[in-house]
Amino acid sequence: MKTSKKVAFIMTAFPSIAETCVTREMVQLRQIGMDLSIFSLRQPREREAHKDARSLLDITIYSKCLFGKSLIYANLHFFFLRTIRYIQCICFLFSKLKSPKDFLFNLLVFPKVVYFASIALKKDVQLLHGEKALHPATAAYIISKLTDIPFSFSGHAYDIYLRTTGLEEKIKSARFIITCTKDNERYLSGKYPDSVNSKIRVIYHGVDLNIFKTLSGGNVDHGNNGSIFNILAVGSLLKCKGFDYLIDACAILKDNGSKFRCKIAGNGPEMKKLRGMVKTLDLCEEVTFVGKILQDELLPLYNDANVCVLPAIIDIHFGIPNVLLEAMAMKCPVICTPLPSCKEFLYDGRNGYIVREKDPSALADAIGKLIVNKELEINFGKEGLKIIKDRFDGRKNAMDMFKVFDSILYTK
Repeated sequence: MKTSKKVAFIMTAFPSIAETCVTREMVQLRQIGMDLSIFSLRQPREREAHKDARSLLDITIYSKCLFGKSLIYANLHFFFLRTIRYIQCICFLFSKLKSPKDFLFNLLVFPKVVYFASIALKKDVQLLHGEKALHPATAAYIISKLTDIPFSFSGHAYDIYLRTTGLEEKIKSARFIITCTKDNERYLSGKYPDSVNSKIRVIYHGVDLNIFKTLSGGNVDHGNNGSIFNILAVGSLLKCKGFDYLIDACAILKDNGSKFRCKIAGNGPEMKKLRGMVKTLDLCEEVTFVGKILQDELLPLYNDANVCVLPAIIDIHFGIPNVLLEAMAMKCPVICTPLPSCKEFLYDGRNGYIVREKDPSALADAIGKLIVNKELEINFGKEGLKIIKDRFDGRKNAMDMFKVFDSILYTK
């Protein structure tokens, strides 16, 4: 399946370790046949990159420096050719500022966005897609205003709940909006009923079953690597992840006589606090910190885990946690707090447990049930894989996304 139409994805920075699921989607869209380009608003901060991300570097375009000839020429070109629209874009950008930081970011990025508008015309791009509702969608909106190329965008988490600068105007102007949960769809439809109409498409972030199937052999029972029960937690070490409650739960499990190991993979500002808790609670033998690791390095951890846990804090955590989907694809039971989107992938007592937030005792109790019941762990794992195959197969979901893009491109 191939389309001759050209689509440009706009990212804040590419590649980014935090954008694994989006990177995977772009790889799959390209494999299906989409003629894809990536416009990166700034250089990536990280030197490391996932294997999938490295495969997309050849189609990634970065903006020139602020005083580069091509960037200056692009801005002069649009200023004189489309003066009113150029000024309207500046007004849109700077009339909705929330902080001095936003002002500085917009001041630096706007000339670069105009440069991308010239690139979009040269490449004969037919559709622009902002891969977040904040800066990428704003860039797509501006390029569209300057070039008349239609645009769309994706909205996932904080970009539709917290940092919503200009969101309603972007919704009104976009051809369609993609979001990754039905809960997000309900929220946007209720918040912007006059703007959304029938523009929203719910397409879940998927899991590449070929990768996970290769590692697990497709039917290997999970975590059978010894008598020690392995707990895994993956994510940035932020307060919203609730890893401090997991450490408290580990202390309860140890006091109850349970034998286990807990690995926490990720890095972030809470690292010092969490390490201090481990030392204070005498858990240095049981709890280890893996640090920041790439996707490829995560696979063996999923494969060895008996349960994957995310004790997230509800009011500051959005969307479906991709780490839990990846664990489910590896036949690993999952435990999570009742996030708004939790019911879309986790069924309490069927493929894992839903526990109260900020409750180490409830979390320890749920983990303890799996420690003493291997059959329960295996059944949860099998059920989780069924859910992934039915609803979160990355290839199928990428095809759904491809069809959405294709339908817009061919009805232009």
